[in-house]
Amino acid sequence: SPSRPKKKTKNKPKFNPDEKIAELNKVDTLEGRQCNCIFWSPAGSHIILASLGESASGTLDFYDVDHKTLVQKEHYRAN
Repeated sequence: SPSRPKKKTKNKPKFNPDEKIAELNKVDTLEGRQCNCIFWSPAGSHIILASLGESASGTLDFYDVDHKTLVQKEHYRAN
């Protein structure tokens, strides 16, 4: 039987949560932003600043590190 062609995959950085970070670099300062959670994409250039929890607003700030753009969204169930 003929073999199936292999799918080409992008070279994605591998992320190991147990690996210690040797160096941490400041990317930018976002004035006037309040959040209690920060999520980042190890495979891309996006950071999410979130206000989550019982007393938080459910605000999500999506920051594009490459283009220095910030988009704010609110989600009523993000608490």
